[in-house]
Amino acid sequence: MNRSQTLEFPTFHQLELVAAVAEYGGFTAAARALTLSQPSLTAQVQAAERALGVALFSRLPGGVELTEAGRCAIEFAHRQAALRRDLLGRLAEIGGGKKGRLVIGASTAVGEHYLPDALSAFRAKYPDVELDLVVGNSSEILARLNSRAVDLAVMATPKNTTNLRVETLFTDEVVLFKDSTSKIDIDALDADAFGELTLITREE
Repeated sequence: MNRSQTLEFPTFHQLELVAAVAEYGGFTAAARALTLSQPSLTAQVQAAERALGVALFSRLPGGVELTEAGRCAIEFAHRQAALRRDLLGRLAEIGGGKKGRLVIGASTAVGEHYLPDALSAFRAKYPDVELDLVVGNSSEILARLNSRAVDLAVMATPKNTTNLRVETLFTDEVVLFKDSTSKIDIDALDADAFGELTLITREE
């Protein structure tokens, strides 16, 4: 079984607490600043570590220190928070964001990991707006958008954006990794050489 299929992704709140511990230099200071009990804060951070399967902090005699995995998690948390703010702003622009029905399409990864917290916050701010979320692969969501079955879509930027208004919320980095037995020299791989590789893709 794939390791990613056996773990649950940390909640947005848990990642925020991880960032707070790093910002305040320790669990005690972070708990005091956030008016939380230290055991509660510690439990949430440990839950995030269990979900990711890695240690986010190194426990030292004088406090804690972020691990490399911890720095990656905090970077993701900042991007997630920025995405949430941007999405809320876009949603608020639609019809004044006061009343009505809004149908949002999302690619699978975005719908599962980025949107739930943002939509929850939007619903709390605009309770009279009826929200529907449709999750599918990028091709399906693009087809729904073009047929106006959804009002807006949050997904990777499509190749053909004719008649679409496109706003960039965030940019993902594409990272290439290989099996230890592969003869591919990643460091020497330029765009032309990459184009000649035989790859397995999830969708076109």
